[in-house]
Amino acid sequence: MLIRMVGRPGLSRLRNVIALVGSIYGFVTVLLVLSFAVFEMEPRTFAKGVTILMFIIGSLLLVDGALSLKTAIDRTFQKTRHGFRAHVLGTGKELAGTMTMTLVVMGLHL
Repeated sequence: MLIRMVGRPGLSRLRNVIALVGSIYGFVTVLLVLSFAVFEMEPRTFAKGVTILMFIIGSLLLVDGALSLKTAIDRTFQKTRHGFRAHVLGTGKELAGTMTMTLVVMGLHL
């Protein structure tokens, strides 16, 4: 995704969409926790917000893991890995995404 730099007209930066979604996820998580602490949000509402955020990160992990398994290329923590290591990380991401989706289903039953 091509992102324009704020305050620098004419300059753009190329970003990975999966990394961009992860960054937005982190920002929204901080906002949710702050709103819970400052504005006395009900615990049930907070749990629903966490459930939505977990769905987003679970989907992200499942897609990233599937792509790692399919292409044998993985980029985690700003490092690109190929071959067996990419498959291992892809499998781990698939497992983490599956566990996250299980928690989402449990959260939807609240």
